[in-house]
Amino acid sequence: MTTIHPVDFHPIGDCEKKVRDFCLGPPGSPEKRDLSYEFYDLVWVPQDNQLHPFDIYLANNVGAGVVSDDFRKLWENRKRINQQLAKVPVNLDLADDRLEVFISWKDLEELFEACRVPGVAHAKISKILHKKRPRLIPLIDGAAIIEHRYNRPGCEDVAEDMIEITKLIRQDLYQNLGELNQIQKNVWRDHSIDLTLVRLIDIIFWQDYSEHRNV
Repeated sequence: MTTIHPVDFHPIGDCEKKVRDFCLGPPGSPEKRDLSYEFYDLVWVPQDNQLHPFDIYLANNVGAGVVSDDFRKLWENRKRINQQLAKVPVNLDLADDRLEVFISWKDLEELFEACRVPGVAHAKISKILHKKRPRLIPLIDGAAIIEHRYNRPGCEDVAEDMIEITKLIRQDLYQNLGELNQIQKNVWRDHSIDLTLVRLIDIIFWQDYSEHRNV
């Protein structure tokens, strides 16, 4: 099974199996699957420039923990969020080496900042916005990504920190692009699992974190 080698991190083996088990459950044990694949990844969301109520609450299907007070604050800020979404073109790919031709990092940072209301930080912001721009915006989970993968706990400027972590994820994508492309093709061919590269590597990091957490 495929091994990836993230930058300055331990190699992660059995990556294709990790993705398959996350999405479908271990062979013969589908009840052990993570239901967020069915209730988040497989849910269609319009890649438009409008934040919808459903977009906010959908993030809870992947453990965002958006509560009613978060929803109210985000919804009050939706005009600004929509304005910034419009500056981030649909179908941009984080693994595209020409990405900076089509968008500035500042525009993406301002989108993150538009979602930065009290009580809403990395995980909630990224899990809401990932479905709007699924090839570009990675999920930035506090435990699996911020602490386990990049060891960056605590920050003063959430939006700026999210940009820095997104750039680090991009480096990991570049470092392992051939392997990740092959995993993406294999899981689609063999299991009809359809994932973008940024979601694919997120699942691999999550599964690696889960394994180390249980050691």
